[in-house]
Amino acid sequence: MEIHVLGAGKGESIILGWPDNRWGVVDCYAPSVGDHTTNPTFRFLKDRGVTDLEFVCLTHPHDDHFRGMSHLLTHFKVHHFWRFPTLGVRELRQLAKYMHMESRRSGDTTGVENAGEFVSIMQRVNELLAHHQINVAMVSGHQQLYPIPFDTTAPFQVWSFAPHGNQLTDYERSLSNSFTADDKFKSNPPHVSHNDVSVGLLIKFGGTQIVLGGDVERAAWNDICPQHQRQYFSADAVKVPHHGSDTGYITDLWPRFSGKKKPIALIAPYRRFRLPKQESLLHIGQHVSRLLLTCDTSGLAPPCSAGPHLKSRMFLRAKLKARSPLPDGECGMWSLEFDANGNCVQENHKGPACEYEMVSGS
Repeated sequence: MEIHVLGAGKGESIILGWPDNRWGVVDCYAPSVGDHTTNPTFRFLKDRGVTDLEFVCLTHPHDDHFRGMSHLLTHFKVHHFWRFPTLGVRELRQLAKYMHMESRRSGDTTGVENAGEFVSIMQRVNELLAHHQINVAMVSGHQQLYPIPFDTTAPFQVWSFAPHGNQLTDYERSLSNSFTADDKFKSNPPHVSHNDVSVGLLIKFGGTQIVLGGDVERAAWNDICPQHQRQYFSADAVKVPHHGSDTGYITDLWPRFSGKKKPIALIAPYRRFRLPKQESLLHIGQHVSRLLLTCDTSGLAPPCSAGPHLKSRMFLRAKLKARSPLPDGECGMWSLEFDANGNCVQENHKGPACEYEMVSGS
């Protein structure tokens, strides 16, 4: 099984490939929504001769996870589309309006374009659905998404872990409370945190397990983890949640990921918000064999704050080394290939991808 993680300092896209030339995509980011040739995910798939995608998954409605996804839905035959839970037709319209108005208030000119892209994605999905050309699922909680018909013995499986219950209700309430009774945007709307509905995925390939953390944050992890035995999340590789933010994990999470062995961690940095945080790198670094980043972030992350464990943190930081930094702005990619026994048998990196490697004995 192949996993390719792409990122250019904003946004991420994850491409999965498995035997019989089957492919799936989780999230997408492109610099231009008008020109599909600038979309790194589109280019990668076309270079491989891919025409069909078993699935496309939109984990949550942040533009750094959906910008350019319309290109995939237009230029490839997509069999399954999965998206974050909740929101009917009216709420999706409100969400697009919220994105538009929020961007205008903040002076973000690309935000209006992003809202239009979100609408294009939903419209394209509805067109395909109307012609019975796609299967659509709103993902909530724990469920098998692939294959269909569901088969817990299949060699390649995709399972979800996603918010449910109160967290989804709170999200919908915040969105609804941003509008008046006649659907006008309020002058002082509440903050709507789209990460609150982020979907995470567990990929199973024989005995190999890969966790794709989306932008799942603490509140969701606190709900999700108690529902599963510790070994459920034992992983061979982890796409780190929320770009390496300290909001993307709870105390017990990474020990769960490393329950079988120390996995490989993959991070798509977000430069504007100075992610990943050094504090997160240090915490994650204790539980993984390698830290792979899609672009170099040296000098961006602030130093750790002083505290009772400063000495040990500084020692650990000294054992981290960056390599292969290249210029900003270009999309970097880490490509890993796993056998069915959890072994990474091949790897490659392109563009400004770099590694923070744990030195033996750290």
